Amino acid sequence: MATAIGTHGTAGFEGDVSPRSAAIVMTYTAHFENSPQEPPTYVIVGERDDIASPETMERRVSALKQAGVRVRYCKVDGVAHGFGLKTGTHAQGWSAEAARFWQEFRPRAPESR
Repeated sequence: MATAIGTHGTAGFEGDVSPRSAAIVMTYTAHFENSPQEPPTYVIVGERDDIASPETMERRVSALKQAGVRVRYCKVDGVAHGFGLKTGTHAQGWSAEAARFWQEFRPRAPESR
């Protein structure tokens, strides 16, 4: 659902009209929409995820790239579904990497003089 809102905005879900997301951080999802209008997308999945498998995520990543969407994909060794921050594992630091990705695309405030 978060990915759908990031793609379509809140108005499509009976919310107030809001700007389109600058980027999406997608963790273990089966969201299947693919269009050139998708925001840049950071995708991460655990290599042992048996709920949202890496294969499913890789098909999504491939479709997004074919649509011309900027994508960064990360498959984390040794973790399953719902890994959170996973301090002390291969997933440690993923949220900071996702934040850096988002910062590449976020709107910048005009400089004051």
